[in-house]
Amino acid sequence: MKKLYAILLTALFSSSIINAQKTLITENFGSNYAHNENMSTNSSGWTHTGNGDFVHKIVSGSGASGSNCFAQLGTAGAATASHDIQLYAGNTYEFKAYVKTVNSRIYVTLRINSGGVDVATSGNTSANGSWEELSCSYTPTQDEMVSLQFVKTQGQLANIDKIKVVCTSCTDQNYVFDFSDSKEGWLSGGGCNVTLGNDAMNINATGNNVLVRSGNLTADLNLNAADYDRARVTFKTPYAAGGAGAGKLYFYNLAAGNSQFAVFDITRDPANTSTFQTVEIDYLPHQLQVLILVLLLDWVLEHLGALHQVIFVIFRK
Repeated sequence: MKKLYAILLTALFSSSIINAQKTLITENFGSNYAHNENMSTNSSGWTHTGNGDFVHKIVSGSGASGSNCFAQLGTAGAATASHDIQLYAGNTYEFKAYVKTVNSRIYVTLRINSGGVDVATSGNTSANGSWEELSCSYTPTQDEMVSLQFVKTQGQLANIDKIKVVCTSCTDQNYVFDFSDSKEGWLSGGGCNVTLGNDAMNINATGNNVLVRSGNLTADLNLNAADYDRARVTFKTPYAAGGAGAGKLYFYNLAAGNSQFAVFDITRDPANTSTFQTVEIDYLPHQLQVLILVLLLDWVLEHLGALHQVIFVIFRK
């Protein structure tokens, strides 16, 4: 069975923001990282201090939301994993992630550190042994480089997954689905099964028309299409796709009875089986109060597909 790898990036530009945020970092782990790979010695950008290492784990169903991949401070005692990022004066930034502690609950936090000083610290998980989202926020008064930190001051294991850093006040906004080891709430709308993959959400075709949705028929993304005017779709079809139909991107209006109001073809080079392709959709002239996003891959036929990422990027006009 062949594979379709699809990276779907939807860029939307805004004059008013409803669900406003700009995602700066998203990390679900997975991807090409190996089991027990040291995250501080590869190209991921993480550093580590203290006992043991900060390692990538692949354990079926053991990540946040039943995913397979996560990262771990796996040695008893104090340890910190850090990732540097540039922040800008006057904007508010939120650092959030799912955390699972093992005999370390009261010793594990997320922190934003500037110049050696913790300027924001999350709370602790409410219990050992289960995934829980933690977060902390910071508004710098000057442009500065800060360190995002996953800190364990003592105790046993600490796991982290589904990391996001968002700017909640930036004027250029986006909304991101990251399908690296995550389905992000997407599900089959018919003609396929949807499963996890390390670097993508796998779409396993069972018929000629393959449909995946951003949620069920009542799911609400709380986005207003009047705020958006550009989309970008990037995908890969590692098999000859000539004559097999076109991919389509659908938008549905829940406020109007879940009616379809916009459809865009995702054109491609059917002979390209080795590199990612990108399609630009320049304008979305439709308005809605609530939104379901649907990807129809009717070129997949009997092949296996994989959807890697959806990004809504919003800028003020």
